[in-house]
Amino acid sequence: MKSSSSRNASSSFGWKSPYEEDLISHCRRFLGPSPLVFRQSDGLLVHLFPPVGRYTPDAWVAVTIGLSGFRMPVPLGGSPSLARAELLCYVSADWRPPALLTGAPVWDIEDEAMRARDCWPVDMLCSTAAYIVESGRFVSRTHGLPNFSKPGQPFCSESLLTHAVVVDSVVEPLDFYILPARNAATGEVECVTLQQLVPLTREEYAVKVHVGYDALARRLQW
Repeated sequence: MKSSSSRNASSSFGWKSPYEEDLISHCRRFLGPSPLVFRQSDGLLVHLFPPVGRYTPDAWVAVTIGLSGFRMPVPLGGSPSLARAELLCYVSADWRPPALLTGAPVWDIEDEAMRARDCWPVDMLCSTAAYIVESGRFVSRTHGLPNFSKPGQPFCSESLLTHAVVVDSVVEPLDFYILPARNAATGEVECVTLQQLVPLTREEYAVKVHVGYDALARRLQW
């Protein structure tokens, strides 16, 4: 289930972040080992951290590794520290990624039905990352996003989740979401933020658009 934006982005962006080593070490320090790694055919990685982490015993954590190689255009007046980011989402502890069944350390799923049913959290992250690179847009806190893989449709046929929003996450300690990472090529240190996507129903997204992010946060008790 590769979106057209994902294919286009891969033609001009290699998804190899110079901050990869520091990012993986940082995530493992907070979340524990990541024995499962999803790899898009264009090279974008999503590390999957099982629900045994120090701070997240009731959820899987999926984190992209590669988007931070792209510098987002921060709007005038915005903090330069937001220019580089990776995306993450939390998934219920009872989620069973296909890799658990195959035993493969690298998750390469081409079966359309399996991807639609079991891989939607990863597809949500990958298609959003592809959109950011392909469009050259800035995405950060409070931004609402559609399903870029299948616009207007649910992420998964078994759910009503059709959109996502970037939130201020408080699941982990604050210093998990912001890290000074070393560029492996230049040795320079730059800030990389970890931005959480929360999937929404069409109704919840309408609240965000028409009433505002704060109203949505109150409704969902964030």
